[in-house]
Amino acid sequence: MIENLKPNTQQPSHTDEVRLRCHKLIDRIARRPGSAKLLQLAEKSLTLYAEYKANRKHER
Repeated sequence: MIENLKPNTQQPSHTDEVRLRCHKLIDRIARRPGSAKLLQLAEKSLTLYAEYKANRKHER
């Protein structure tokens, strides 16, 4: 599933690399005991980061 996130080009964009790393992190967290709390924290952080990046993109 994660491998499908890479674009068809040879050089993935920075956004695609970050997205891939986030998916890998979520997979690693989900396999640990007590992962629900960690996943909630990861979700908050990733949402905050995504909103920040989206707002920066619109300001340009």
